[in-house]
Amino acid sequence: SKNSIKQINHLFENLSKKGVSLILILPSPEFDIFPDICKKEWFRQKPNALCKIEKKEVIRKQQKAREMVYKFLDPGIHIYDPVSYLCDEKCSVIDKKGKSLYWDDDHITDYANKYYIYPNLVLFLKNLKLL
Repeated sequence: SKNSIKQINHLFENLSKKGVSLILILPSPEFDIFPDICKKEWFRQKPNALCKIEKKEVIRKQQKAREMVYKFLDPGIHIYDPVSYLCDEKCSVIDKKGKSLYWDDDHITDYANKYYIYPNLVLFLKNLKLL
C-alpha cells in the first residue's frame, strides 16, 4: 500500500542519516500447489501442470506491488528481485536436478536459499559495494 511505501521511505531516511543502506526484497513466485505433488514418483510419472508457471505470469501477478515499489520507493533503496534468480523463462517448484525449491506454495527451501538466492544475493551486495 502507499502507506507501507511511505513508512519504508521514512525508515530509509532515518537509516541513510546513519550511513546504513536499505535493501527491499521483492516477493518470490507463489504457486497454487504444494511441492510434494510435483515430485516424480513411480505412480506420478508426469508432473502436474501447476508445478511450473511462466515467469511473465509471475511478474503479472506481482505487477501492482512491483509498480508501487518502482514508482514510489525512494531511488536510494536497493531492490533485490528473487524472481530473476529462481526462474528462467518458467518458474518451477522443482529444479532441473529434481530438488524442491519450495516447502509449500510460497516459501523457498534451504536448498533454494543456498544454491539460488544466497550466491546471487552476495553478488548483488558486492556489486553495490556493500560487501
